[in-house]
Amino acid sequence: MANPNSDFEEHEKTYRGFVKATKYSIIATAIFMVFLYLVINP
Repeated sequence: MANPNSDFEEHEKTYRGFVKATKYSIIATAIFMVFLYLVINP
């Protein structure tokens, strides 16, 4: 059986990666929406 501490560390690493990806996705979407607004409605 695996060490519970290593499982928790892997869980924390996965969670941090998910939060980082979500944060950058939201920022990229917001920038893209501003770009589209400027292009479509000058």
